[in-house]
Amino acid sequence: MTSAQPLVWPMLTCHDARAMMQFLVAVVGFEEEQVIEDAGRIMLAWARLPGTEHAVMLRESHPELPAEEAYRAAIPTGPASIFVRSDDLEEVSRRAENAGARIVRPLRGPEGKKVVVIVDPEGNLWRFGNVLPAPPGPDAVRRPVT
Repeated sequence: MTSAQPLVWPMLTCHDARAMMQFLVAVVGFEEEQVIEDAGRIMLAWARLPGTEHAVMLRESHPELPAEEAYRAAIPTGPASIFVRSDDLEEVSRRAENAGARIVRPLRGPEGKKVVVIVDPEGNLWRFGNVLPAPPGPDAVRRPVT
């Protein structure tokens, strides 16, 4: 069974989902797709890379809600590490610099395999590379994680 829809979308729990959305739009190049608010606070939001089905969901931490206590204990805000394949790393790097984003690894790497790593307002690492890391092939030695 195949589907045109992605089967995995990261959901990031944020202290300030609005600031995170602004970062994703200004620095990463996402487009704000949908925002669900309650009393001016973001409950859930989607940001999508233009022209793709690749999206990130954002949810804001609401510590005053009774159900939130168990959720926060199980899934705290940040940090996560997210890889984004991009053909225009120079543009990503330029936007990050112009926005004053923290760049922990400036754009570098051998020709054809470059990477830039930036940190978002929630402390998540965003690694942008022009080569998608490939999973191991069928002949790879597989060992159980212990």
